[in-house]
Amino acid sequence: EIQNLVMPLSSWKRICSRPYSVESRLSLLDYCKRYKMNMFVYGPKADPYHAGKWRGDYPSTLTDQQRYMGLITQDDLRSLAAKAKACNVDFVWSIHSALEGGGINFSNLDPGIEDIIHKFDALYKLGIRHFGVSIDDMNGHPYNQSELADKTQTKLYEKFNKTVYQRLVDLGHIA
Repeated sequence: EIQNLVMPLSSWKRICSRPYSVESRLSLLDYCKRYKMNMFVYGPKADPYHAGKWRGDYPSTLTDQQRYMGLITQDDLRSLAAKAKACNVDFVWSIHSALEGGGINFSNLDPGIEDIIHKFDALYKLGIRHFGVSIDDMNGHPYNQSELADKTQTKLYEKFNKTVYQRLVDLGHIA
């Protein structure tokens, strides 16, 4: 299957600075639908629950100041995931687990990967079905930074895809 992975540079760069408001993101999903873009990668480094405080859950409420700074709630994520689905756009929540403040330990990846899976599990419960691991802008450029993405992918497969696949086999839907 070929996917259209084009994203306007202006939108990408804007999201990397102070994040769009939820309303702007919802509008951007309409834009993606209109121009047949099928993927939206959410990963603003200004979002502490994506980067430095990634082990924490998104809050259920925010102050006006937090909202102004682009922070979002669990309900906002639900809305974004639902809107993306309605627009036939894969909403990909990408974690940046190696940035300062909450960085992963590269000398022993396994506990950090378990934390990532726990985070993805919490987001899955909010309606998000696509996940990514950002490995750019790491301090010190660890030699095994690509291993983080590889091991996380394997763990996700073991937890979700393998279980779903086996269930489909057991039900006779796959021979």
